[in-house]
Amino acid sequence: MVGLVGLVLLVVAVLTRFVVLPAGQKLPKSTDVSVQYTGTGTFLDANALAAGDMEHALAKDVPVSIDRRTYVKSVHGDHAIVGDDVTVRAGGPPQTNRHTYALDRTSLAGVASPDGTVVEPTSGSLPVAWPIGPSPSAQYQLYDTATQRGWPGKYLGAGSTDGRSTYRFTYVADAALKDPTVVKSLPAALPKGLLSSLSPLLATETAGRLTAALPSLPANVPISYTARTTVVAVVDQQTGLVVDTTQDQRIIASVADAGRAIQLLPVMSVKVKLTSASVTELADKAASGGRLLILIGVVAPLALAAVGLLLIIVAVIRRTRTAANPSAAGAASDRPTAPAVKESVRAEADRD
Repeated sequence: MVGLVGLVLLVVAVLTRFVVLPAGQKLPKSTDVSVQYTGTGTFLDANALAAGDMEHALAKDVPVSIDRRTYVKSVHGDHAIVGDDVTVRAGGPPQTNRHTYALDRTSLAGVASPDGTVVEPTSGSLPVAWPIGPSPSAQYQLYDTATQRGWPGKYLGAGSTDGRSTYRFTYVADAALKDPTVVKSLPAALPKGLLSSLSPLLATETAGRLTAALPSLPANVPISYTARTTVVAVVDQQTGLVVDTTQDQRIIASVADAGRAIQLLPVMSVKVKLTSASVTELADKAASGGRLLILIGVVAPLALAAVGLLLIIVAVIRRTRTAANPSAAGAASDRPTAPAVKESVRAEADRD
């Protein structure tokens, strides 16, 4: 019986390591993480521009705070639908931009929507975090919401953040603005007269190109936008959780002249970083997750295996001793039991 219990414990140890641990490494259904960024920004004031007030057309050094909430909306086997809500406060009313991704729950890379939910094109890219145990040599594609595509991640080195061993990765995105929420917030065209009033805000060469192009442009000049974003992410080496982030993003307006783009100026420029409170909270989450991974993946399997082996050894020793001294076992079996002795004594008394 002792040996059987030991064997069962060994099986449980194997199951814990190779079944329970992989299940514990999947993105939990209960995932719901909120963080805050702070920084400054420069914004084109459309009202000042329309009034011809060039002195105040660009609002500079505006305090910016961003609340970001990342959460699992639903789980579908090995895949999950994840929400990523970003609320920006920059002097005016809060503006919320809601993103939705379909992710593999283990690799955390984008996949096709498992249930028909409309999601962003994150296929193969990481939009929210790195997988458990990220590798500094892996070729990660990192998703950029402004351009709605993945960009190659670059490893910058290792370090430490709030007591956690970390890796630093970066990506640089530079392409047409595709985020529909941001696109809708910007004018698709500007009157030629209003466009010409931008000249005092432009670099000399750019102002000269715009002035030369104006006569051939339509009365309402179509405006296109480019998003240039640089992100540096500090990633926990054990859990893959992002524990710190800096982001520098510019949205640049352009007009087309004979098929060639004239980049005018950034209509929005924001530099933000995770707050120290958010960094501490994320580092604490990484520490808790790391302890759980060690418990499930190392401590529990080893403890179960050790106890199981000990019980099997005890059972083998007992069996070996019994096989080596069968006469003692036979004598023990022939020895009358206490009830038998009592019965014998009672019979003798009856005969007397």
